[in-house]
Amino acid sequence: MTNEILTKMDFYRNYNDLISMQGIPVDAGSLWRKQGQLMVLVDDDQYVTHAYEEAEFYEEKKV
Repeated sequence: MTNEILTKMDFYRNYNDLISMQGIPVDAGSLWRKQGQLMVLVDDDQYVTHAYEEAEFYEEKKV
């Protein structure tokens, strides 16, 4: 992704460790992007998703 696209996206982090829909453990504080009601982990090596739950994620502050 280009930097221009990344700056237009909203990013989130998870409060706690969680298990993805694929059964992969994800550490607290990992970076995600939201697509509808689906969270997608920002990871070049694998596709990892989790259902969006407001209590599980917080929006990353834009700099």
